[in-house]
Amino acid sequence: MLAGPPGWGERALDAAILASPVRQRIVRTGWVEPEVLGALVTRATLLAYPSLYEGFGFPPLQAMLAGVPVVATGAGSLHEVLGDAAFIVEPRDHDGLVAALSGCLHDEELRQRLCAAGTARAALFSWDRCGDGLEALYRDVTGDARG
Repeated sequence: MLAGPPGWGERALDAAILASPVRQRIVRTGWVEPEVLGALVTRATLLAYPSLYEGFGFPPLQAMLAGVPVVATGAGSLHEVLGDAAFIVEPRDHDGLVAALSGCLHDEELRQRLCAAGTARAALFSWDRCGDGLEALYRDVTGDARG
């Protein structure tokens, strides 16, 4: 299942789906509401996140919080956010991505390790910690030692 609105690279994605031997099993949902997305993620076998550019990585973090193993590329901040709690391959490494996805689907020990590590890793992130970090940064930049 591919969830999300159309974006750049849409023609290449359409061509890849049409060329896929399993194209009849590929479902494109388009945009989904947050509560529907949460239900999809919670019920997923794994989350594949082959991003070429990433600002933070909320979808993989959401999946890890739900106990869903993640296979992602190491684009942007994903190495930092996911740590060793996800299977990370290099962007555009198609063979590596296929191997990682296959491994997560067929190796129950790997799946369980990623699920446990992902849940623990996701617990390190919270909006309270984010706010505290931003406050500390602003105090440091402005020279305000209160806090």
